[in-house]
Amino acid sequence: MSIVFVTAAQNFANAFVPVEVRQSSLTYVRISSFSALSSAMETAVASATRALDHPDVPLLISWIKFAVNIVLDFLLISRFHVGTFQPSVNTQASVRLACDLCSAFAGLLYFIYISTVKRAQPMA
Repeated sequence: MSIVFVTAAQNFANAFVPVEVRQSSLTYVRISSFSALSSAMETAVASATRALDHPDVPLLISWIKFAVNIVLDFLLISRFHVGTFQPSVNTQASVRLACDLCSAFAGLLYFIYISTVKRAQPMA
């Protein structure tokens, strides 16, 4: 889905976005399109871990997304951000994508840990 969104962004923009902001909108859509990948991963991991009786994994996913969002917003978007650049809507999209991907991969790694390492341990 993400690849379809990236490749079709130009056609959608031509139909719906004014020419003055089209380039910025295209960049935003291209960055945001990969949120579909992270959302699918998060949903799959949350469902699988709930089925394995580990409801803590969706909580971990949400917590990591929240924590990464606060840190990156403070470092890149806030009034006191690091660097001399001017944050834009594309910076916000990049921060959101980073939060989504970090939480999705953390959930996936925790799921792999639960399903391999923890399951291999003998029951006491």
